[in-house]
Amino acid sequence: MAAEAEAPAVIEAAWAEAAGAPGSVPAFDRMVALRSLAVRHGDEAYLRAVRGLAAPEGVAAFVDPLPAQGTRLVDVLPAEGVSSEAREAVRAAEEEAYRHSEDPRFRFAPEAGVAALRAAGWAVHRAETVDLEETRVFPARALDRWFAAGAPFRERLAAHGLDDAGVAAVERPLRAALQEREVSWRTRWSIITAGPAADDEAD
Repeated sequence: MAAEAEAPAVIEAAWAEAAGAPGSVPAFDRMVALRSLAVRHGDEAYLRAVRGLAAPEGVAAFVDPLPAQGTRLVDVLPAEGVSSEAREAVRAAEEEAYRHSEDPRFRFAPEAGVAALRAAGWAVHRAETVDLEETRVFPARALDRWFAAGAPFRERLAAHGLDDAGVAAVERPLRAALQEREVSWRTRWSIITAGPAADDEAD
């Protein structure tokens, strides 16, 4: 009688737990690191520790969203009823919000992830991006944060020439399109597959 195939072991763990205690989990054959590389790609020691968890033929997929490359607020503004000046102010304000965000996830570039993995001794097999559509619901409090007095987004709109009436002319259609409504939203994802490089490749 043929031997039964061994069932794969599926382990879910935080990177900090796994990399901090290498003996606590078995070496992986396949790993999906979700929303991790964008935050930790600047930490070479950490990426090397995670590499140490891989079996010799192990493969990891580092999967991170690229928010700045997906749907933008300017994309959901109606074609009519919003001036070209207001539309350009929204586009510029959102671009600045992504570019100057303190959250590294909003500034992550896949090329930086590839370079960081290689520097940490990973052999990068493939790097690609894919676009996925999802349904989102924006609560009222989210739009309140964007348009409240003193909010960074509102101040950026003002810096690009919109007075209070101009901001209101942008806020109204965005609330109508997004607030508490199911909205189709496109997100671009970075997927980088890699494995532990041989010692001579890692040096």
